[in-house]
Amino acid sequence: MALENNLISKMNTSDVLRLMEKLGVPEGMVRYGNDCLIFPTICHNELSNNPSHKLYYYESSKRFYCYTNCKAMSVFDVIMHAYEARGFKMEFMRAYNILDEIMSDRLKKGFAVIETPKPFNPNKIDENWEQQLPIYNSHVLECFTQQPRFLAPWMDEGIDYDVLVEFGVHFDMVRNRIVFPVLDHLGRLVGIRVRNFNQADLDAGRKYMPLWHNEELYNCPKMMVVYGYYQNKSILKRTKEAIVFEAEKSVLKYGSCFTQNKAVAVGGSAFSQYHGIILKRAGVEKIVLAFDNDYDEDGDRFYGLHKMLREAQKVKEMGFEVEIIYDWTGEFLGDKDAPIDLGRTVYSKLYRERKTLEEVLEETKEEETVEIPIENEELQ
Repeated sequence: MALENNLISKMNTSDVLRLMEKLGVPEGMVRYGNDCLIFPTICHNELSNNPSHKLYYYESSKRFYCYTNCKAMSVFDVIMHAYEARGFKMEFMRAYNILDEIMSDRLKKGFAVIETPKPFNPNKIDENWEQQLPIYNSHVLECFTQQPRFLAPWMDEGIDYDVLVEFGVHFDMVRNRIVFPVLDHLGRLVGIRVRNFNQADLDAGRKYMPLWHNEELYNCPKMMVVYGYYQNKSILKRTKEAIVFEAEKSVLKYGSCFTQNKAVAVGGSAFSQYHGIILKRAGVEKIVLAFDNDYDEDGDRFYGLHKMLREAQKVKEMGFEVEIIYDWTGEFLGDKDAPIDLGRTVYSKLYRERKTLEEVLEETKEEETVEIPIENEELQ
């Protein structure tokens, strides 16, 4: 019993999907419910008999339940029943070995973290900073699907399926969320983020979050990662220009609108020294900031511009040319919109109207020196 429980305690959804594939059930036949995977009843039927989808696997308990014949089962019971349904006698230890072989490759590489990050000082850059990132096991992505019908929420927003696949975007059918890996500049998996669609998560402010899966958190320090750099570095090297967005999704939308994807994201509104170091490695000379069009709590639409100017001056001090994309007339973008959100046509117009940091600062200076007439007679 201890041997059985020890292996089951380490089993994750990826192992179950790979096991069922070995038993003849491809991913395309899997259905998904709340906290469960639903399979054809291969525990007492052959697939050639077109069995009903009444074999449920519950993630919370790591147990199976057949609602037509076999009732509650362990994963080993399912293996033995499936072989017996095909006319083969199966002993427990043989079933154990089948599951153990499926899990061994993942487990020997580490359950989640392959390399534990070294502590780092956010106020100091040292020569070994690349060793301060966590390196995760990419096997976890096998728990999720890339079938187009599940990725439809982002495809409906104008992101091409080919781009989603290129960037490793998946969908978690059980928890109703987009899952996207974060690679560092060396191509290592250093984090995984999710975009939740369940209303309870949205109401709690958990629209975008690090992946929490099988009691592991796949987080990474955003200040040390430039999302999209690894996939787009050849174009960055050729053009020597990077369009810098806040959100990862903006990189995907840009790549769906333009064939030459020179977009990256910094995962927020702060441009760090690490971001500068990484982009300089690709020979980038010009940074075009395209941050979100944020309003403040009082409805000031220029809040996002002020935020961009602050970061632009930091980027300038790092030795880059700096340009700013902004909806200067307020004609197109609403609160929290990114310049790419409304598609190629609007973005292209905003890009053509971009300004250098110097131009914006000069215009801002001129506006501040204009004498504002006092209209209140009581104050004259």
